[in-house]
Amino acid sequence: MATALLTVVESKVHGPINLGTGIGISVRQIARTLAEMMDKPQLIEEVVPPEIDSLGYVVADATRLRRLGWAPQHDLSQGLAKLLQG
Repeated sequence: MATALLTVVESKVHGPINLGTGIGISVRQIARTLAEMMDKPQLIEEVVPPEIDSLGYVVADATRLRRLGWAPQHDLSQGLAKLLQG
């Protein structure tokens, strides 16, 4: 997201721009992926029944950001792996 923010700051675009990939990823999915990568699935405790988010499914529309020439450099797994490497 740092490169996305830099792209926006260096551009001459006006108005709101969503920072995101345009691909929806839930917090639950990120947590599960991290737990699996750390070989610690016990870190994730499922709530039964699952809680329903009142906002529903929200995904950033990255159209304006992509028109500025930005594209994600990593997918979720690659980005989380880099995060874990420190």
